[in-house]
Amino acid sequence: MKFKYFWGHTGTGPGPWALSQWYPAPFTFEGMTYRTAEHWMMAQKALLFDDAASAAAILAADSPGKAKALGRAVKDFDDETWEAARYAIVVTGNVLKFRQNPELGAWLDTTGDVVLVEASPRDAIWGIGLGADDPAAHSPKTWRGQNLLGFALGEARARLRQFPAPRMPVGALPPPWVRFPEEHRYSAFWRMGAGEDYMRALSESWSALTPAQRVEIELVHPATGGWSGWY
Repeated sequence: MKFKYFWGHTGTGPGPWALSQWYPAPFTFEGMTYRTAEHWMMAQKALLFDDAASAAAILAADSPGKAKALGRAVKDFDDETWEAARYAIVVTGNVLKFRQNPELGAWLDTTGDVVLVEASPRDAIWGIGLGADDPAAHSPKTWRGQNLLGFALGEARARLRQFPAPRMPVGALPPPWVRFPEEHRYSAFWRMGAGEDYMRALSESWSALTPAQRVEIELVHPATGGWSGWY
């Protein structure tokens, strides 16, 4: 098993520093611009908990550090809900980041199939809780962290490689927030009438898809905000 370690964001242009959530590589989604992947993660965190004011402040933050601090103050935060959604949010953000910054995306593709590892001695969730020069960093069995960012980047890399131009499969129904954008995820609408009928039809449509087609739909219509983690 081969590893590529990264930590920090102070380099410029394509390179391991671009893997950092804090690296300045702006991208847009639904008319909004995100200065870094950290801005994306924190804004989506705020929207997951219906905190539009915090999301707006995060988008306006002039540094990823400020965005992170604002993300820590999201109202009505629930750790279990966040843990269920955070990985998919980061995968989606990095797909957008590397697709919309082609030089970085091309460099990411050159990493092949090596395991990307955030060698942060300070982060035991997104990193491995160890520096790259620590002997324990060279085996997942001795890591002190989960390396969620590294694995999310690896998944983003695979999706970009498999689907350079994703599109909806013929005959597939769009996810609920696309068909009924005015309805909240937990609205009673989905349990009666047209909403209930649509969810039933969507379930049948989804069951007929291949795993690759399901991923393609997720790339075309990412689950964001209050729908994060839906897939």
